[in-house]
Amino acid sequence: METGLTTGGDQGHSHGDDVRKGSDGASMHAENPSHRTAICVTGMHRSGAAAVARSLGALGAALPASGPEPGACTELNDELLSASGSWWAGWQHVDSGRIPSRQGWVERIRSVVREEYADAPLVVLGDPRMSRLLPIWVEALRAEGLRCVHVVTVRDPS
Repeated sequence: METGLTTGGDQGHSHGDDVRKGSDGASMHAENPSHRTAICVTGMHRSGAAAVARSLGALGAALPASGPEPGACTELNDELLSASGSWWAGWQHVDSGRIPSRQGWVERIRSVVREEYADAPLVVLGDPRMSRLLPIWVEALRAEGLRCVHVVTVRDPS
């Protein structure tokens, strides 16, 4: 998560470039071409998450190569939910710290991210299942060198 935006002038940087501070306090230059960001669109089914993800894709963020739902991310999430004793329409909390073979799942997520997004600098993940699996996805995305930002979609149920 981001902790704020400061201007480079007070940080000893020339040219007044923007510097973002990550949760670990490390500076991340906005114009650094090697810096990658994942936009995690989270919201339950029928909340508008897919529409928001498609809109971000239309604005230039990379969408999954296999397409939105059902795609490789969705299939992996279904497997992960099943391994956790749940399913896509389940409402129970998924304790990602207790997922069997957690590190193996992190590696599988990382592999899917590499296959689906290659080295795109800005990617969008928008599967509603991810709302319940966000901690393990964030861990995998960070391990792949992606900074995670979040968009939460909410829809009035009436």
